[in-house]
Amino acid sequence: MSFSISCFKKSKDYKLASSLLFFLGFGLLVFTVIGYIGERVAPHAAPSRLSRSIGQSNVILADVNTITLGTSHNKAILKDKYKLPIIHLFTGGQSIRESLFLLKYFRSKLQNIKRILIPITAGSLRQSSKIRPQLATELFNLDPYFFLKSVSPANIDFYAGPLIRRVARPDNWEPVYKKILLGNKGNKGNKGNKGNKGNKGKKEPFLIDRALRHLKVRGISTQQETKNTSYIKELAKVANELGACLMLYESPVSSAYINNAMMHTPELRNWKILFRKLSDSAKGEYCIYFLEGLWSIEDSMNPLYYRDQDHLNKAGASIFTAAINEKLSLILDSRAELANSENQIP
Repeated sequence: MSFSISCFKKSKDYKLASSLLFFLGFGLLVFTVIGYIGERVAPHAAPSRLSRSIGQSNVILADVNTITLGTSHNKAILKDKYKLPIIHLFTGGQSIRESLFLLKYFRSKLQNIKRILIPITAGSLRQSSKIRPQLATELFNLDPYFFLKSVSPANIDFYAGPLIRRVARPDNWEPVYKKILLGNKGNKGNKGNKGNKGNKGKKEPFLIDRALRHLKVRGISTQQETKNTSYIKELAKVANELGACLMLYESPVSSAYINNAMMHTPELRNWKILFRKLSDSAKGEYCIYFLEGLWSIEDSMNPLYYRDQDHLNKAGASIFTAAINEKLSLILDSRAELANSENQIP
């Protein structure tokens, strides 16, 4: 009886061991095949705008003198014509709170930063103060290890979002199903569409009401003014801790954009006064400027300088970059004179 029991146990152990070995051998084969297919078929996450901007710069974050934060209005500053080393850290529709988040995120890497440029226009104080999942995806694609190490969000969605979006984003899967369904014809079609897209709106850049579009997308509310004002003050504080100046500059949007913004929200007519007061009230404690009048009214009415109502083309950006270079040089000279005069006082 005891012999038959021991034989049963041995056979049971044998079956378990053989099943385990089979699972390991077959499982490894399956995972290898899946991995092989995945590398060649599954979509790769498109490089983020931040990844491209940092990677294409001829300077690293540790050595950079100037960074831009905020919205795509920063396209008005051409990095190859800006006088000092600059890296663009703006993203599409970036809120003031998101700018603050990014500055805190990168602060340990910004060792020689002196200027932080942020474009401002009518409605900037009223835009949404949410940190969107798109920003987390940008940072995750830039450096997954640094993202997971540096960020401590209140809920798990902020971590899970970038992982899910890498798989779920339609623009990641689009090349795959086009290749499967259309073959090489799909790829040729994409190239042709890109060319057409680039020419769209060149003759009539002021045609589409971008101010109304922003009003709808951002959900502008007067309740945001207090929040965004506090975020700007905190931006100035963090900049001060880094030894840098916060430069809020009037974005060179077109006269058509401003006129439409005033038409849709007449209470924004005094938006510049708010930024002047904000800058003046914080200037005693921090290095903060509101740079206005860099872009002439005549240029704001010239469609040859725009690709749409609120973005300059390369010709317009060349002129604006020269203007902001000149303005910042004057500020640098005046600060140097002030420092010298203070040192001479007995």
